[in-house]
Amino acid sequence: MSFAVSLSSDTLSVDPGSTQPLSIGVTNHGSEKDHFEIQVEGLDPAWTTLPVDSFVIEPGETQVQKALLRPPRDSESAAGSYPFVVTVRSLNTGNSHSAEAVLEVSPFHQLSMNAEPKRVVLGGLKPAAEFDVTVINLGNTEHELQLFASDPENEVAFEFEHEKVKVGPGQQRNVVVRASTRRSALLANGKLYGVGFSTRSTANPTVAAYAQAQIELRPVIALAPFFTVLGLVALSFAWFATIPKPPKIDLFRPDHTELKVGQSVILNYQVSDASTITLFINNELYKTTSEGAGNITFSPKDPGQYTLRLEAKRNDKLTSKVVQLNVAPPDEIPKPEIERFKVSQTSLVEGEPLTVTFAVNSATTKVEIRPIGLFPAKDQSTATFRPNWMGAADVVIIATNSTGETVTKSISVTVKPLVPEIAAFAISPNKAIGPDAKVTVRWTLKNCSRAELEFDGQVIPVNATSGSYELTVNKSGPVSVRGWDSKGKPVTKSSMIEWLPEAPSEDPASPGGSTPVTPPSGNGQIEGPSTNT
Repeated sequence: MSFAVSLSSDTLSVDPGSTQPLSIGVTNHGSEKDHFEIQVEGLDPAWTTLPVDSFVIEPGETQVQKALLRPPRDSESAAGSYPFVVTVRSLNTGNSHSAEAVLEVSPFHQLSMNAEPKRVVLGGLKPAAEFDVTVINLGNTEHELQLFASDPENEVAFEFEHEKVKVGPGQQRNVVVRASTRRSALLANGKLYGVGFSTRSTANPTVAAYAQAQIELRPVIALAPFFTVLGLVALSFAWFATIPKPPKIDLFRPDHTELKVGQSVILNYQVSDASTITLFINNELYKTTSEGAGNITFSPKDPGQYTLRLEAKRNDKLTSKVVQLNVAPPDEIPKPEIERFKVSQTSLVEGEPLTVTFAVNSATTKVEIRPIGLFPAKDQSTATFRPNWMGAADVVIIATNSTGETVTKSISVTVKPLVPEIAAFAISPNKAIGPDAKVTVRWTLKNCSRAELEFDGQVIPVNATSGSYELTVNKSGPVSVRGWDSKGKPVTKSSMIEWLPEAPSEDPASPGGSTPVTPPSGNGQIEGPSTNT
């Protein structure tokens, strides 16, 4: 038993966490029904879902099975190309056929940044302090990151252990940042500054993360007791103002709570006094950030009810808020249809154009014409091309919808090779009388690049398309025209010229007193096919 395997596409693109369907067509060319099984090799088994363990195909029938490819949205689903092989095995005979394809996993970017400690003291006997900045790459592509730090008053100089670091998917890097005062005040009040740490990808500046900390600047010495008391009051007030407060979720609201699979929801949030903000979806970690305000986009892949919980944490204090989402199944996508398909001719000569006329329904998103490999617009209605094959071949139209489902139709078209041809060959007259009689030869050739006439051993090069030539005749004999195409294939046609030395004598017995001469039929036109040699 024999069978054939085809894939809907040999290259598929997928975002981590989303599903990409792959249609696998199996045609049973045998005379008996056969059992088949499908295996996908080269991809992580957790990425692949097959619809059935095995299936049966009747003789001459084709079935399309759909495999679902879904790499998880985490750092282990590295962006790049993943070649894989789809193998279909006959359970009756043990024979197998394979088809190769490539899964392109798209990149996604997510960075997290944190700085410890959250507050340091500079000035006096301590002119410098260090922060331990941690950068975590939660995406699936490597980034070279540029690190920055600043304070609003430009009172502090920052020195990085490494100004640029490379962080692979799922990795984290710790960088020591040394902060030192630009100048020391002898007599002054202490100051408290907010310090901003940030990092950006050198290749993609939109990929960034932020962290915050505080620096307290102190003078070298205090003033007299009065000023000392005032300083203690000020420090006490500053200490009271900077006492860590419990985290608070001021806002956590989705832009809508009813949606369908394939749509996205934007979660707006605002949190105060929190060092870590975490979003859980159905009790599974979805995103962690330290930014106090912003929005998070979530695209559910399956229908049902989702519980979204936002947690804000600072040290050992924790608060949370919960919202519910109702996700309905996606709208059913209609199947593609080929409403009209015909060709301008089913038999043509090499080099002639072929026009395909077609119409597809509104569910069709892509149209392909094989074997020429054309991708016309679905509303184009016609496509003209010159066939690149010889002999009989199927012109196939394939209509595909947005889910990858396909439908095909085909028409057999035969392409014949160009051959040299003598379309017309005439001699006028074909009976020459008297010395140096004149005879005119006319010809029309097709598909010839070179031609010649031959009479009485004389070869005369002539126009390879059409023309006429006057021969001087003093004997009977054949005159031939020959043509050759660009590949050297010849064609020949000949006709006999009858020559008389003088006109026939008069015959008194015939009416008019002379023997009538039979005129040439058809004005010397030579009928019949040309000869290819």
